[in-house]
Amino acid sequence: MTCRILLATDGAPQSLGAVRVAAALAERDGCEVEVLTVLEPSAAYAAGYAFAVPVAVAGPDGIRADELRGAAQAQLRQVGGAAAGWPVRVEPGAPARTVAACAEERGAAAIVLGLGRHGAVDRWLGRETALDVVRLAHVPVLAVPPEADGLPRSALAATDFSPFSLDAAGRAAELLAPDGELHLAHVGMEAPREGAGGAEWLRTYEAGARERLEQTARGLAGARQVRVRPHLLRGEPAAALLSFAERTGVEMLASGSHGYGFLTRLLMGSVSTRLLRGARCTVLVAPPQGVPAAPAEPPEHAAAPDADRGPAVR
Repeated sequence: MTCRILLATDGAPQSLGAVRVAAALAERDGCEVEVLTVLEPSAAYAAGYAFAVPVAVAGPDGIRADELRGAAQAQLRQVGGAAAGWPVRVEPGAPARTVAACAEERGAAAIVLGLGRHGAVDRWLGRETALDVVRLAHVPVLAVPPEADGLPRSALAATDFSPFSLDAAGRAAELLAPDGELHLAHVGMEAPREGAGGAEWLRTYEAGARERLEQTARGLAGARQVRVRPHLLRGEPAAALLSFAERTGVEMLASGSHGYGFLTRLLMGSVSTRLLRGARCTVLVAPPQGVPAAPAEPPEHAAAPDADRGPAVR
């Protein structure tokens, strides 16, 4: 991943990993990093209702902007190196919309930001910034947990063999540290519950899926010069991917997104939504090149060889 990166940070501890990753990318690839922090309108919440009601409050926005800039600059100095000298731009507005708009305006090749932890109340109030940025952005979004210390050394890329998912897998390979390993996973269909021949059907299906997955892994390994290990998983896609990531300790999850339209972006329950909410590691969501982004929504059918069998493909 090269060219310009937009790093979104407010200087809070949750953004520290994102700054480290942006610094590692800049050092390795010569990326230009633009740092953005967003000044939200002041708000207070009136009581007396079953839920909070936002009420606009005038505030000294100039002072708040300086405080935000100072916090972000302190965080950059904490990471050190070239990052200590990056200028910080402060823009007013809603965080996700402002980040996505600035990325498009500045021609950023990717957005790097913190992977926040949100509960049900945050979802209800619309405070899932990373998820909202994914829905609005037209470029890959890298959501990084605070403990990340640099480029990921291993990644799990989900594929349904569509160009969307294969593009995301390729982008994940580009992000890996030297000697990194890419796990390529396809979540397979369950056997039909009724009728004879279900077991035979499943064997045939999985044999075909394994063959295609291994071919795809070999192609990726040759094109990206990384180790690629294919895996066929079963179950609900997001749950299967999160379970694999937890079990193996991969440092990044990658998912492609289908670039349909704004309404598609608003749909909940997609794989990318669940990955962003459930992952403990970095999450990459990449829209297809040249197509507006949308949360990754895997096809109803998916497949990929079983995790711990087969040697790595180079």
